[in-house]
Amino acid sequence: MRILFGDRLWILKLAVAAGLLAALCHRARREFAEAFPSYRSIPVYFENQRGKTFYLWAKAVVAAAPDGFDIQTDVGRFRVVSPERPPAGERVSIVGRATGPRTIEAAAVQRNEGLAWKRPVNYAVSIGTFLVFLLWVRRRFRWPIRDGFFRSRT
Repeated sequence: MRILFGDRLWILKLAVAAGLLAALCHRARREFAEAFPSYRSIPVYFENQRGKTFYLWAKAVVAAAPDGFDIQTDVGRFRVVSPERPPAGERVSIVGRATGPRTIEAAAVQRNEGLAWKRPVNYAVSIGTFLVFLLWVRRRFRWPIRDGFFRSRT
């Protein structure tokens, strides 16, 4: 046990810990990709993806159609078969299954109203909170460096 918690061979221990963390992350990524496949694979590998559930977040509606609507993604247009028909220009999130090379049958469609302004406001509030925290920490923990890191309270 002494070799496990001692200072000897610290570089080897660090390398083993980094390797184990990388293996754990690789395994989690592989299992996550199997459970939640990317919609980007539908046009290319449709036969393998048929019937699987896909999640598409905040995609722009391009046009309405009699059986649903079209959305624009980074891999091109998709037809979403749904009784709901949001107007063009709106953002929607979709849970559905692949039924064609560029067709998704929607199980649920959620309209993302205000996405254009809510997301930047969220980032602004987060950055502002962080800056206020830094100012508070700077005032709270100010000390002369020449006194050292640890000081006595007396």
